[in-house]
Amino acid sequence: LFNLYSFYVNAKTFQDFRRLFEKNLWQSLEWSDFQIMLGHEVFFFGDDEAMAMGIIKKLPFGFSYLEIPRGPLGNTDQRFWEELKIKSKESKCIFARISPIYRLAGLPYLCIKNKAQVFPEHTLMLDLHLSNEEILKQMKPKGRYNIRVAQRNKVKILETDNTEDFYKLLKQTEKRDGFSGHNKGYYETMLKSLGENTKLYLAEYINEKNEQLIIAGAI
Repeated sequence: LFNLYSFYVNAKTFQDFRRLFEKNLWQSLEWSDFQIMLGHEVFFFGDDEAMAMGIIKKLPFGFSYLEIPRGPLGNTDQRFWEELKIKSKESKCIFARISPIYRLAGLPYLCIKNKAQVFPEHTLMLDLHLSNEEILKQMKPKGRYNIRVAQRNKVKILETDNTEDFYKLLKQTEKRDGFSGHNKGYYETMLKSLGENTKLYLAEYINEKNEQLIIAGAI
């Protein structure tokens, strides 16, 4: 077996390596700080070919699982997976959850594809330096139509720290669409930890009875 401790890297080495790839919040020092604030153990490991930030999350009865969110980065090989296996055993992890952005080569043969998605399957990076007209041109007709309907109905988008209204709306959406989100403290910690890297927005609508309604929210 390989020596696990020679495979650990410090935060600076990891940060330098990740700059070689497109921006990825989930494999960043900011996300690691957020996970530490949630009470999880975080570590960085890899070599010149591949690196990852790993998170150890506790389960009942003294067990844990290991998560590599939106990673690893780079070209993994047998040694990478062997080191991951050793770390998992040391931390009493009963499984490892890996959610790479890119297709990985050389995955261990026991890997099983999970149909349930922890992170969004599709993401969009939007250049906010563009004008409103240029951004609208990139959208599908249905998206442009929905925006114009919202404008006609005087829907306002507000940047806020009102996690209470956001969480109420989230719970309603979970019940309607049949999925589970995090507890309110998770989102409050996210906003506090990630700072300028994340914002909370609510969509406000005044109906014909002059009632203020929160109809959408996003972080």
